[in-house]
Amino acid sequence: MEHVWVHKEYNKCSLCFQKFRDWWQTLAHRAVHEEDGKCCLICKKKKKSIASLEYHYRKVHSGDENIQLECNICFQRYGDPRKLRKHQLLSHSNKKYTCDYCQKIFSYRNSIKIHLKTHFKEKLVRCKQCDFACNTITSLKSHTLRKHTADKVFCNVCAKWLKDQKSLDTHKCRVQQLQICPVCGKEQKSLSRHMASHSTVAQYKCDKCPAAYKNKGSLREHLDKHAGIPRKQCEFCPKAFYNAAVLIKHRRIHTGIKPYVCHVCQKAFTGNNNLKVHMRVHGEDLIKKKIKEDVNLKIFS
Repeated sequence: MEHVWVHKEYNKCSLCFQKFRDWWQTLAHRAVHEEDGKCCLICKKKKKSIASLEYHYRKVHSGDENIQLECNICFQRYGDPRKLRKHQLLSHSNKKYTCDYCQKIFSYRNSIKIHLKTHFKEKLVRCKQCDFACNTITSLKSHTLRKHTADKVFCNVCAKWLKDQKSLDTHKCRVQQLQICPVCGKEQKSLSRHMASHSTVAQYKCDKCPAAYKNKGSLREHLDKHAGIPRKQCEFCPKAFYNAAVLIKHRRIHTGIKPYVCHVCQKAFTGNNNLKVHMRVHGEDLIKKKIKEDVNLKIFS
């Protein structure tokens, strides 16, 4: 230990002459040249990566409260080795995994493994309590919670189902940071998926009729109509729907949530269309009819 502390003032590797930010980063780098691999020189504890080893040095042996790991390419800092590894894979790695069926690109091998199961027609994961079948264990867990858990509760903040009230009390919502669309200015959870709605090209085409859609979800709902299988099942009653938006509006009958409020008399409604019809009572017609471009040009001419 006394010998190791002698080198604390040096921030350069004596074997490859690479310079580092501080002593702990240099010490973690030395594992590259060791025969034991990624092993702590002080307590001999083994780690999976250099970033994890540096995190170990800083947390256990340095006593630093504010631990910051630095990317060796762009020098961006993270407080967790997993976040640093995720950043390096997404930003600085050329290793990508492409799906052979839909050409979708993934950064992680496990992600494409899970995604490939969605293309399999045969659903191997089956529920023991009913005839439900799916492709992943995660989907089965979600189904069991929604359909076969009597004490389940619903979080109104992040729209997640939990198994009981105790879980809801200790539940911490992981609300996604919303991104603003540069075209329409609306806040979106997935900006890349939303941008497809502004595209003029409907790339997802139905193989049974001429219909085409801008996103994969709309095509899936359309194909369900052909098959006569409404997959959006209500958690409170036997009713099922093809469209998720219709299910959300229907669910308000059970939950009692009325998000559309009249600004004149404060009366609330479950749907926007109901509010528009109600506003006519106050002499306000909020239903705006769209005028086609060619008709509009004739008016101005």
